[in-house]
Amino acid sequence: MAYQINKTDGTLLVQLVDGSIDTATTDISLIGRNYSGFGESINENFVKMLENFANTAAPSNPLTGQLWWDKSEARLKVWNGTQFTSAGGPIVSSSQPTMVAGDLWIDNLNNQLYFYDGSDLELAGPLYTSTQKRSGFKVETLQDSQNLDRVVIKFFLGGTLVGVYNNVAFTPRAGSEITGLTGVLQKGFTLVESDFKVHGTATAADTIINAQGVKKNASQFMPTDADAVSNGSITTINNSGVIVGPENNIQILIDANQSVIQNNVSNRDIFVKIRKSTGFENAMHIDSSESKIGIFKTNPVATLDINGSTRISGDLTVLGNTISVESQVLKIVDKNIELALGSDSTLLTDSQVDDGGILIRATPDDKEFLWKNATNSWTANVNYDTTKGYKFNGNEMITQVGSTPTMKHIQSAPDLTNVGTLTSLVVDNTTIDGTTISTGSGNPLTFTSDGPITISNSQTIRGLPTPSQATDAASKSYVDDTVNGERVSFSLDITGLSDAQILLVVEDIAPASTKKEGTQAYLHCTSTTGATATFSASTLNNALSKTTTSVDKTITASPQTVVSVVKQANTRLTLGGTHGYEGGQSVTISGATGLTALNGTHTISNIIDAQTIEINLNTASDGNTYTGSSATIERVPVTGNENQSVVSDFTFSQAVGSVVLTLARSVKICTISGGVWTGPVNGSSSV
Repeated sequence: MAYQINKTDGTLLVQLVDGSIDTATTDISLIGRNYSGFGESINENFVKMLENFANTAAPSNPLTGQLWWDKSEARLKVWNGTQFTSAGGPIVSSSQPTMVAGDLWIDNLNNQLYFYDGSDLELAGPLYTSTQKRSGFKVETLQDSQNLDRVVIKFFLGGTLVGVYNNVAFTPRAGSEITGLTGVLQKGFTLVESDFKVHGTATAADTIINAQGVKKNASQFMPTDADAVSNGSITTINNSGVIVGPENNIQILIDANQSVIQNNVSNRDIFVKIRKSTGFENAMHIDSSESKIGIFKTNPVATLDINGSTRISGDLTVLGNTISVESQVLKIVDKNIELALGSDSTLLTDSQVDDGGILIRATPDDKEFLWKNATNSWTANVNYDTTKGYKFNGNEMITQVGSTPTMKHIQSAPDLTNVGTLTSLVVDNTTIDGTTISTGSGNPLTFTSDGPITISNSQTIRGLPTPSQATDAASKSYVDDTVNGERVSFSLDITGLSDAQILLVVEDIAPASTKKEGTQAYLHCTSTTGATATFSASTLNNALSKTTTSVDKTITASPQTVVSVVKQANTRLTLGGTHGYEGGQSVTISGATGLTALNGTHTISNIIDAQTIEINLNTASDGNTYTGSSATIERVPVTGNENQSVVSDFTFSQAVGSVVLTLARSVKICTISGGVWTGPVNGSSSV
């Protein structure tokens, strides 16, 4: 009968089937009645409970109230039905845990301590998080240069020391210094960084500190109600700047972020004067009414009127339509004169610079040297005359040799159709002179043609030497001599022929009078004399008959006793002897009592050892118990056919087929000697 296992509150935990062990419901093994080998499981249960399931991983099947020693945190925890919580001491985690009244939680992400009163989670300290860094007051005791203790309060923001409060002035001794502060700590609040400011209104101050950190007292400021002299520069930090004159005549100001010297009275000129040994002199005169400027020129007559030489170190851009140069000599140091540039130096297109160049105005016709877009070339409307010559890409093309113009370095003239009569012509290493074409030593003459080379008036080519290369031309005498000495070759059936008769056949085919001395004839000869005849193998096989006999082979195995059974998904059987079975074979079990589900035919799913197998029968939940050695197991017989070639008789029928005839083959050689064919002599044959 199955055990009823209840929890402390009386609720059913699990029903334990007889002869079974439950390791899935809880973290200890629950043992059913009549389960063999329970001692190890019970002892392990005691050990687990003694060490509170000590492990780095939490128990997988905890019950409410179960303890667990977390080895990774070295902390005892208890299962509250939802999760394991700390059983004693504060809870350390990066996020808020589930808490009960009295719990302490250390937020290890922000390094802060909280306590829970049952309704509210309160911060115990510090007031700042780890990311905010130390912020607020810190009380410390320092020693002064006399080794006396001095209590100070340090004020921090974001981990940075801002200042120090102290109620008596003292100098910290070595080892008690405050980073950022040196010398005497004055009574009050001392800032570490000078740019840290207290914003508000002060009713009194001993001094005022400027932007450079320098203290200024009242005697160092200029009054607005009396004359004053400054030993330093005067800076006006406003856009209105400085105004001079009883009518606010002139003003230095900032207008739209532009620095301006401004005349505030209409049509009043501005002069910039310099002092020389002879007195003051106008260096610049700005005529307000005429909008003209004179440089060392009083009463200018042009927008810019300069008296004296002018030198411009930068670029000069003139946006007007005409530049007039009234000098007799124009000197330009730059090696290049650039024409047809855009107003912003942008390069124009070819069509935009068409007809650009040099133009000399004259009567009756202008003289032009212009670039034409249509022809992409420079074009002149007058002749080009030179006493030197003409070069192209640095090479002299036309030069003066004595009084005769001479052309040089012209390597291509595809449109040249007529050059007049030449007395001779040298092309590379080839010379044409009169009717003779010749080449220099070691330079053979080569003709290349896209078709046949034809001599139109049927003239002959003479003087050909004996050819030495496969592509050499040959004379008629060389060809005739070669043809007359060419070997004669043919096949001949010489069955029943004598050597004299063979010579007659050769003479009939190639008369000796048409061939030159020493010419040979090679004859491939066949003869039925000494030939052999062979039957094909298929002819004999078709004439032979044979019979075979089928032999049956049946494989059986002796039955075995099933000594014991382990109930599981694939039931395990222990047999009384060596079985000799293989996986996948079928077995028949009969006679089993108690666990009668064993009776029947099953498949072997696994071989455990020489006496133990597993079959494809699931008995894990079967409540019956097998009666030991009550069943017999036997492998299902395996029957198969094997065909054996058993010769009972041979019979032959008529052989019908082909006969292969192998002829006698040879090579015979005949030679012209004394104007007649002689021989033949036997030669070698690879057939």
